[in-house]
Amino acid sequence: MAEKPLSAKHQQFVDQYLIDLKPDKAYIRAGYSAKGAAQGADRLLKKVQIRAAIDAAIKARSEETGITAADALRELWKVAKANMLNYTRVVGGEPVIDLTNVTPDQWAAISELSVEDYMDGRGDDARDVRRTKIKLSPKLQALDQVFRHLGLYREGANLPKTPDVGTLSPADVMRELLFGIRVLLDEQARNPAKPASPAKPASVH
Repeated sequence: MAEKPLSAKHQQFVDQYLIDLKPDKAYIRAGYSAKGAAQGADRLLKKVQIRAAIDAAIKARSEETGITAADALRELWKVAKANMLNYTRVVGGEPVIDLTNVTPDQWAAISELSVEDYMDGRGDDARDVRRTKIKLSPKLQALDQVFRHLGLYREGANLPKTPDVGTLSPADVMRELLFGIRVLLDEQARNPAKPASPAKPASVH
């Protein structure tokens, strides 16, 4: 018995989902209500016909392009694991860009590289300066895509367990803590909190 074809609305959801693999966004773009989009999308993805249509489309796309899911994941992982420490060194307490030992995989994570030559100062004090700027591809977006492709957002996914601190050495624990603190400080530096508005003096009656 032939399978019943997808409805137009369901097919639209499948087409939209294949764009970026974001269920809630696809749900809304397919014409469904934005209210409860996450739950509605999850409900559609659990339908056997819709899941089969998505899997078939992904397989056909892979065969047509010659690009496998593993290829895509490898490229995403290059971005996800990129670290600015791979592109810099510290001189006199200040970070300096150093691309001498950057590997091909690390180069793949760079989204922008610019070099600017200019003259700093005037007269006898003038000197040639070269400013190099690099920008890495968005790390969180890459991790998000890796999680989606591996199905780690699905209910019941086999997620890695949080390491037991008791199994780590004191040096490992301190390293993880320092890394976490540095990430928080970097985030605060990029997005400084706005100063609170001064409180209005209380009225005296």
